[in-house]
Amino acid sequence: MSLSMIITTTFMLINNPLMLSIILIFQAILTSSIMGQMTLSFWFSYIMFLIIIGGMMVIFIYITSLASNELTQPLMKISLISIIMSTIFMLFLNQMLKLMNMEMLPNELISPNYIWSTKMMFNEPNWMITLIMMIYLLTTMIIVTKIVSTNKGSLRQTN
Repeated sequence: MSLSMIITTTFMLINNPLMLSIILIFQAILTSSIMGQMTLSFWFSYIMFLIIIGGMMVIFIYITSLASNELTQPLMKISLISIIMSTIFMLFLNQMLKLMNMEMLPNELISPNYIWSTKMMFNEPNWMITLIMMIYLLTTMIIVTKIVSTNKGSLRQTN
């Protein structure tokens, strides 16, 4: 959890688009590994990771075609600020959990009674939404590949 907080606070302090995409990839890896630990199988977290990385690849293409090649600043000051902010937050969160007497909360979330099963996504109330989302993503992918002409090359202009 503290690693996630450090990554999140670092994300807020960086303005370079390429560094932001690298931080988003690290956050996606961390989130998918936490999701994999909380479910019965890693399939749901693996699929979510692939979806996030696929979206990140599209965003990365747009960013590299629009952004100039600028140098990055040294991250020492930003890293120090993010570590201090996350440490303060973790101390505050620890005190709040002690006051609320919720020290057993993470153990209850991992117990078999509270584990979210991936088969619930395809049950009666949710299967139609999942099917519509899959069809939408497929048609969007087909439309984008038809719009982008392969004869004209990549989106980024070479100098």
